[in-house]
Amino acid sequence: DSSNNDFCLSCHAVDFSGLRPDSLLPTSLNFNGVLMQDDARRQPSQPPAKVHGNIPARTWDDFPINHIKTNNSGQSVDEFISP
Repeated sequence: DSSNNDFCLSCHAVDFSGLRPDSLLPTSLNFNGVLMQDDARRQPSQPPAKVHGNIPARTWDDFPINHIKTNNSGQSVDEFISP
């Protein structure tokens, strides 16, 4: 829930002109019951949801423990950045 975060509210604001997409309305900052790793939305400071190719061991501090070579669907990074 980032509904009281001033940085987030600098973009997520009510737009009465109808020009702001729904994804930038303040209500999109409310917790919607979906955990970060299952949420398709990304915050600007987050890395992409998935990476592709070779991921060296310990890319994110201690994770992954071993080298990973991803398949075509990629590898989710949320399990490594928020274990």
